[in-house]
Amino acid sequence: MEALLVAPRGDYAAWSRWATRVDGPAESPDPAPLADFLRRLPYERALLLPCSDDWVRAVAGLPDDVRERMPAPTPGRPVLARLLDKEGLAATLREAGVPGPRTFVLADAAGLDALGLPDEELRHFFLKPRDSQRFSSTFGLKAFAVDGRAAAAAALARAAGAGITMLLQERIPGPPSAHLFLDGYVARDGRQLACLARRRLRMYPADFGNSTYHVSVPLEQEPGALASLERLLGHVDYRGVFSAEFKVDERDGAAKLLEVNVRPWWYVEFAALCGVDVCDLAYRDLLGGGAEPVAGYAVGRRSVLPTADLRAARATGVGVRGMLRSWLGASLTVFDLRDPLPAAVQTLELASRPLRALRSGTAA
Repeated sequence: MEALLVAPRGDYAAWSRWATRVDGPAESPDPAPLADFLRRLPYERALLLPCSDDWVRAVAGLPDDVRERMPAPTPGRPVLARLLDKEGLAATLREAGVPGPRTFVLADAAGLDALGLPDEELRHFFLKPRDSQRFSSTFGLKAFAVDGRAAAAAALARAAGAGITMLLQERIPGPPSAHLFLDGYVARDGRQLACLARRRLRMYPADFGNSTYHVSVPLEQEPGALASLERLLGHVDYRGVFSAEFKVDERDGAAKLLEVNVRPWWYVEFAALCGVDVCDLAYRDLLGGGAEPVAGYAVGRRSVLPTADLRAARATGVGVRGMLRSWLGASLTVFDLRDPLPAAVQTLELASRPLRALRSGTAA
């Protein structure tokens, strides 16, 4: 089995010994050039694994002949409109009866005023983009904090200037460990072949960040989240890879669904190390003779993203000793002794950022 990586030359993943980097279509994902590129590949069949929301949309727009020859374990356009678009997700949760945070669509400050929320209550909300990837690439953030009406209006104006629609969403109170992720795979015949639960232990940044340290836990630990996930997947007739994020609300004990990844996610390798290899399941399901359900997985396995967890541990006062102690026995995401170059290149790139920023400031 050969793995081809379509990525920029500077991408640290391009240094992996287990993948061959190829020059693909333009970096702006578009179905037409992607289809031309795939048709030129010398393979009768192949599995596509889009690893960003934009590439998922591009794959969903491929012509039928290309999708038949090179399938992907991701849903089609109707489901993407329900789950990738955060307004669509909020509406779908209401339809399916799945608990989620209170969410309002806002076009501008007038929409904010129309809600009639007092400033004190408004501080318990934040501004979240309908299109996460576009927002992140524009502002380098996942969301805007809300510190009163004036700040919210200014943030809405910034987003509107970039052509991005925002949602006002309630913050669910609770520590990082209140976040639970359910990762798995639904086969093309509708069977859910696997589902793994992992609990966040640390994150960075504290407000709108990503997991830096987490642990696999039993599915039974949060039965409400599992029931909600199954209800949602059934409601949209979901097929493919998924990773759903929940947060248990300390006010009422309900596990509330925050978002759903419809593609391989950052910690997909960790799931495989625990025994839930969704990429292998997808290959067997879509290109092989069929995939069988995963009977179970390793509970209590831990994973760390070292470069980000250093900052998370510093921000939470864990201390160097406590941090290093928590790393013992954990898998280190990106770093692998059998394939060390991606981690080395990533570390050098991160270490050089302050110097590049200083040079840029000096040049300016």
